[in-house]
Amino acid sequence: MRDLSGRRPPRQGGRQGRAWLSLCSVSGRPRPGEESRQVQAGNPARVPPPARPATALRDPPPPLEANDQLVTAVITAGWAVALVVLLIVRSYIPPGQRWWIWTALAGLLMGLFGLWYVPYLKRARARSAQRRAGRRD
Repeated sequence: MRDLSGRRPPRQGGRQGRAWLSLCSVSGRPRPGEESRQVQAGNPARVPPPARPATALRDPPPPLEANDQLVTAVITAGWAVALVVLLIVRSYIPPGQRWWIWTALAGLLMGLFGLWYVPYLKRARARSAQRRAGRRD
């Protein structure tokens, strides 16, 4: 394809692009010693690095706070529902697949442990933060 002057536009990539990639590191800067080899090869003109896209530099958003006990309770309730359903239909479950019942039971028990542990963990973190704040003053 030719432009209005009858000349072909420069090829994208090709040898020049590969040569540039082999001479540059990931950061776009020449590797140590590569520039001198380029000058020795008789090509002192450096190929300009590609333009980097402008990125918006923003502060990261603050972490989201969730109600940990509510999340734990909802998940535990889900395991309880699964256990009840599996116990109702256990006669239809083949013997090799009945491990799902034990999985639901384990999920329920771990959820109950989580309901006990989450408030304890929050209180311990609050005490620790209070101690750290007291040392700074």
